[in-house]
Amino acid sequence: MKVEILRGEMRVTDGARVLKIPAISAVDAQAQTLVVSLDCAQTWDPPGEGSEITLEDLQKMAEAIERACGRLGIEIEFD
Repeated sequence: MKVEILRGEMRVTDGARVLKIPAISAVDAQAQTLVVSLDCAQTWDPPGEGSEITLEDLQKMAEAIERACGRLGIEIEFD
C-alpha cells in the first residue's frame, strides 16, 4: 500500500483501489501530530460505491500510514 499525506487528508492506494481519509492536526500536541479516523473507511472510493474494505485492509492501511508518517517524523493518532 502507498500512502500520500496531503493537506487535510491521506490518500491510500492499493493497486487500482484508492481511499481518501481525513487527517487533522492535533490541537494540543507539542510535536507535529496527525489524527486519523478509519471509522469512515467502509468502501474504497468512490464512497459507498467501491468494493468493501476488509478488516485485513484496515490493518494494512494502519501499518502503511504509521510507516509513512514515521519516515516524515510525524506522530500519528488513530481516532
